[in-house]
Amino acid sequence: MRAIPHVSALYHPDLVAAADAVMGKLGYSTVAEAYYGRTQFLYLPRPRFPESGILEEFVKRELNGNAIDPHTFETGEWLSDFHHLLEPPEEGTAYIGE
Repeated sequence: MRAIPHVSALYHPDLVAAADAVMGKLGYSTVAEAYYGRTQFLYLPRPRFPESGILEEFVKRELNGNAIDPHTFETGEWLSDFHHLLEPPEEGTAYIGE
């Protein structure tokens, strides 16, 4: 597991394509890079953004994506569920860690 800083000399699309999975906020550019690289995407939902619902459906369907509850992410509790996060999402599942 590697954390990449926001500003880096590394080319982000190449890193995404080389990864087994990527974790990040649910945004257009990272979703597009994960889709292009066929990389599983674990994401922090952004319910206040109007495009989030559509992006979330797409990520679950196309990238075996799972949402991570923001509190679970902030406290680090998601680390104990990491292998579970990599499993395909079940229908009707809300957030990992809720």
